[in-house]
Amino acid sequence: MEWSWAKVSVVAIALAALGCSPDQDDDRDGERPTCFLEPSYGISLTVKGTAQYTTEVTGDAVVEGIDYYDPQGQNYVDKPTQPFSVTVELEAGDLLKSKSYGHMTIGSILARDTFTPADGSAIMVHEQTCSAGLPP
Repeated sequence: MEWSWAKVSVVAIALAALGCSPDQDDDRDGERPTCFLEPSYGISLTVKGTAQYTTEVTGDAVVEGIDYYDPQGQNYVDKPTQPFSVTVELEAGDLLKSKSYGHMTIGSILARDTFTPADGSAIMVHEQTCSAGLPP
């Protein structure tokens, strides 16, 4: 399946509009709600290129951990300093995928997976936002 800016933009806009809201069942005993973000759900790449996995926070949001993939497999970063960014080279057949989780009372977490193909084809950008306590 070929991606174009139009398709990626529609996906990114849809994800940004829908976003991700905190799991209210997680708000027990005064604990802050937890958010789980997975912007690209594991895309098997057909060309080699460069992936950039990023997270950003606002307010009192905290990213507790991020999993991301490189050619050796899954990597985990505990309590990454924000804003977080890592760039990896991926080959055809590798996965473009990250998972982040964190929490906040008032703020947001943005997770973004960007893939720049080495062959010059369209850049893919997938992002997801989770927020709590912010005005619409």
